[in-house]
Amino acid sequence: MVLDAFEAAIGPTGPNPLHHRIEHVIQVSDPQLARMVAMELSVVIHLDTVAADWVGDPEDVAALGGDTAWLTRWRDFVDAGLHAAGATDVPWIFPNFVMTDDMGRPVEQIAGGMDPIGRVHPEPPDWMAAQLLTAEQGLRAVTVDAAYALRDEANRGHLAPGMYADITILSRDVAVATPAEIRSTTVIATIVGGQAAFCADPEFCP
Repeated sequence: MVLDAFEAAIGPTGPNPLHHRIEHVIQVSDPQLARMVAMELSVVIHLDTVAADWVGDPEDVAALGGDTAWLTRWRDFVDAGLHAAGATDVPWIFPNFVMTDDMGRPVEQIAGGMDPIGRVHPEPPDWMAAQLLTAEQGLRAVTVDAAYALRDEANRGHLAPGMYADITILSRDVAVATPAEIRSTTVIATIVGGQAAFCADPEFCP
């Protein structure tokens, strides 16, 4: 139904100048993926906990038709050239809707794309292994492609002259770190509009 609606709006082969997107892209067949690519649709994926904890139980997979090849096709989206934006699904991921410090962070999204370990189910199913992302692909999902999904890629999402100076400085280079190292990464400083909004180390950012 979603794809039919988009086809009615922009045609079966796009283009997609308004960056129409699909949220919660969990279950997609090959024909549906081909239509998404043809229309240049953006997809919003939830790399942290959703795959392992929401579709990790056998009964959940059975309820979705039992075909695991359709589920959490993150790598297929990226390989197909779609803009795959990482989102947290806050506040629904918080236990009893109570905010916790270890959930909803972009670094959790990056690590979750590399090893979709859930908090309820720490051992993800084998079928998820084929859809894992690299650290750089996960980083792109929470930066460049997230900005694209918002139609704001001209202002944010990467560092370049003329962009918003909204910058988060981390304690390590997540592009070359393991998932465990990425999850333990801390924020050294946050800069918003060129001004320091948070500084954990005064020697680094007085």
